[in-house]
Amino acid sequence: MQKIIHFIKIKFQISYSYIIGKLCDFKINKKILELIVKCYIKIFKCNLDDFEIDIKNLTNFNEFFTRKLKKGLRNFDSQFCSPAEGYISEFGIITDKGQLCQVKGNYYNIKDLLYDDNLKNLKSYLTIYLSPADYHRVHAPFNIKIQKIRHIPGNLYSVNLHNAIKIKNLYCQNERIIFEGNSDYGNFALIMVAAIGVGNIKVQVGNFEINDRKIISEVKYDNPIKLQKGEEIGIFQLGSTVILITENDTLKYINKKSGDRILLGETLV
Repeated sequence: MQKIIHFIKIKFQISYSYIIGKLCDFKINKKILELIVKCYIKIFKCNLDDFEIDIKNLTNFNEFFTRKLKKGLRNFDSQFCSPAEGYISEFGIITDKGQLCQVKGNYYNIKDLLYDDNLKNLKSYLTIYLSPADYHRVHAPFNIKIQKIRHIPGNLYSVNLHNAIKIKNLYCQNERIIFEGNSDYGNFALIMVAAIGVGNIKVQVGNFEINDRKIISEVKYDNPIKLQKGEEIGIFQLGSTVILITENDTLKYINKKSGDRILLGETLV
C-alpha cells in the first residue's frame, strides 16, 4: 500500500509541475497577471528593488519569475564567488565514504547525486537553497570549462528545510541537471536540483536540450565550453537548490554558517 501511495504522490507532483510550467508560460490579460504577481509578491515577501522588472507589462508569469537583476548590482570581484542567490543549507568536506550532508546529519552519497564514478577526487561542497522569492538564474562561480552536461530524471519533491530533514537522499531523488568540467580549482560539478513546481530547468550553454524527461541524457564536449565567472549557466522555473562541488577543500573555509543568506557573486573564500 505504501508503494502505491508513493507512486500516486510522484505522479501527482510530476503532473502538478507540468501543469504549473504550462500555466507560467501561458499568456493572459495583463491586469489579471499583475494581480497574480502582486499576490505572489505579498505571499513570498519578494523585494523587487534589485530587479529589472515592470509588473504592469508582463505577458506571462515566467517573465516575472525568471526576472533579471539590475545591471552592475552584483559583482564577481573575487576569484571564487557564489553561483546563486539564496540561503546556505550546508557546506564542508565530502567524507571518506563519499558522503555530503543534506541537512542536520542527514547524509547522501556523491555517486548517487552525480551518476558518475569518474569524479572520485572531489573534496568540498556548498549547497544553496533558492526560495520562491529569490533570483533564479545560476552563474559560473569562477572561470570554468564545461566538459559534460547531464540530465537525470527523477521526482519533484519540494526542497525546503522540512523535506531536507524528512526525506533521505532528497537531492539524489529529484530531477537535476549536472555540469561537470575543470577550472583553476581543479575538477568541479555544479548541480541544479529541480523541485515541485519546477518542471523545467533551462540550460543556457552548449545547446543542451532534454528530449525525453524519463531517461538519463548526456552530452560530452570535445571542445569544452569556456565560461568566465559571472556568465549565466541556467535558469530555474521556480525555487530549488544549487550544489557546487570542487576538487580541493576550498568550500570548507566559507566565512558563513548554515542558514545564512548569500548573494550572487558574493566572495566565498
